[in-house]
Amino acid sequence: MTVMVTDDPQLRARPGHQRRGWSIVLGVAVAVVAALVGGYWLSHTNAIASPGNIESLPVPIGETMAIATNIQSSGSIHLQAVRPQVTQNSSNAQFQFVLCWASGLQAVGSMKADQLGQICSRIEPLTPGVMAVGFPPSAQVVLEVTPRQPGKVAISWFNVTYRDGLQSGTQPGGIQTIVRTPPG
Repeated sequence: MTVMVTDDPQLRARPGHQRRGWSIVLGVAVAVVAALVGGYWLSHTNAIASPGNIESLPVPIGETMAIATNIQSSGSIHLQAVRPQVTQNSSNAQFQFVLCWASGLQAVGSMKADQLGQICSRIEPLTPGVMAVGFPPSAQVVLEVTPRQPGKVAISWFNVTYRDGLQSGTQPGGIQTIVRTPPG
């Protein structure tokens, strides 16, 4: 076996060469972490209030119950879709979404729909599109539930799909509710 030792200056490590290599590795690592954090932030929205506690409400046939969630954005959001997560509907209930513009800082929570006027200065059909929420946030997405026969309606939450600035996604909202409708 022959070992050759040379003192060729081109084969020697240049000063600072190792430091530049580590700088490049560190720069790439920082860029990857920033991309991951930014991707998480963009895809994890937070403008809809989280679902609340379970409520059980007796509601006569034909009477409408309102269940709401607050929109917590202080700017404007682009509402894309709202869907209730109904796990049981033996009362053949009808569902409709409306938008409540609350007076002040009051929240609907759950109540009889004919009492919404006590909290909402304006009630309008909920349609997809851009809405200015303002500060303090006053918009509330309201699910109106109208039982058509004796039975039970179980609503886990409703999914709100929207874009708020650069963030977009789907969040659950509303109050987990069981509506019981006794016979006539």
